[in-house]
Amino acid sequence: MSINDKRATQERIWKIRDSIQELEDLKDEIIRFYESDTESSQSSYGPWKTDVKECYFSIVSAWEMLRAVSEGKEKYIESCNSYLYLAKRKFTQVSSELRALEDKYLDKLDKSLSKIFNKCYDPILTELRELTPEVILEKPEKRIIKISDQEYEIPCSVCSKICVNFRIGTTDLFTKEGLLYTGITHQTSLNLKYANKVFSLLEDDNIAELHNFLESSSILEEGLDAYCPKCDKVYCWEHFNAYEEYDDGFYDCTYAECPEGHKRMIDD
Repeated sequence: MSINDKRATQERIWKIRDSIQELEDLKDEIIRFYESDTESSQSSYGPWKTDVKECYFSIVSAWEMLRAVSEGKEKYIESCNSYLYLAKRKFTQVSSELRALEDKYLDKLDKSLSKIFNKCYDPILTELRELTPEVILEKPEKRIIKISDQEYEIPCSVCSKICVNFRIGTTDLFTKEGLLYTGITHQTSLNLKYANKVFSLLEDDNIAELHNFLESSSILEEGLDAYCPKCDKVYCWEHFNAYEEYDDGFYDCTYAECPEGHKRMIDD
């Protein structure tokens, strides 16, 4: 990148600050409404005010990381991506909370939030993509990776990032030994009685049958969350284009749409 191009990029990034100021003003307006609502318990709005603040500060943090990246500090690329993800998640949650009260004034604020948030989010994402070095994606050599007789991994079919892990063991959260499952939406511990069946299907490279077994038996309600049955492929969060939905401010479910356009609920 030439000096002039670098300067132009940094000027565009700096101008995003104006939109961030609009977002800050709107944040304060939403919080003022919550604090002025005398008909509801103030304590009930505590988490909602926190969500608004986190949405705003995540955008600010993403912008600050982007500025560092524009100065040649590529180590902040991942941090910028992480803050953008958190900002998008919190925006979706805050918007759900505003709609939950069915108030005309809040409906107006919700529409303003959508417009102003995107004025911040979209240019940050665009500039970050321009500044991110091109990465050559490598498809995995194997669909399933055997770590040991008691542990298997399934990589993303696009970029090879590990999406699914099955292993026998314990964690700080699951202190009793079980069949631990880690997907792209959550981690849980399954009954050890399913281990032989799961490992047998993994050994046979039969992801489709494994998904059907877990789903039909309600062992995992949505089966393998990283799996697209129509493609018979596994995808990471990014390449599955996963996104969360909220209802009245509470997490509802996660949907995903694979590169082929197949859409399904992957967590409920």
